[in-house]
Amino acid sequence: MVVEQNIELAARNNSQLAVIFIDLDHFKKVNDTLGHDLGDELLKSVAENLRDHLRESDMLARIGGDVLSSAKEISEKYLYLLNRSFMISGYETNISASIGISIFPTDGQDTTTLVKNADTAMYHAKTHGRNTYHFFSHEMSEHVQERVRIERLLRRSIERNELSVHYQPQVDFVTGQLVSASYQLLVNRC
Repeated sequence: MVVEQNIELAARNNSQLAVIFIDLDHFKKVNDTLGHDLGDELLKSVAENLRDHLRESDMLARIGGDVLSSAKEISEKYLYLLNRSFMISGYETNISASIGISIFPTDGQDTTTLVKNADTAMYHAKTHGRNTYHFFSHEMSEHVQERVRIERLLRRSIERNELSVHYQPQVDFVTGQLVSASYQLLVNRC
């Protein structure tokens, strides 16, 4: 695999390597509204657009130079190139991208870890406004692990019928009218 070969080369040369993970924002809407055939056509157009702007040394991973600066520069260029309209079979669609970046060797020593961490950084970019890029940090991983732990606990609580919702009415004291209600989700464990 190309990434593994580049990791080995970076390790031998005591250099860094960046894995850049790109996800098209709201791509599901394109598939849902225009169909998968036009979604595929959009992906091909995006790939051609990016390919036309790659340097010879660019691929999934980049070796050499100031990797952090290069990854930042490449990500900014990709965001610029993708934040535009694409004409797909007569339909105009606007897209943007969320990008995650992980760096060898600090963010991982193997392809699986580097890709997982770039993916984590990409989801961080998605949850922080989209159309941006983020470098992986270990705090992101801790946040993801905490979300998984909470999700697991909630699923278990649902399966055990341990959840209940309590509503608190919000009343206008002048008119006595109900204006809204707040709620609290409680876990009932015996």
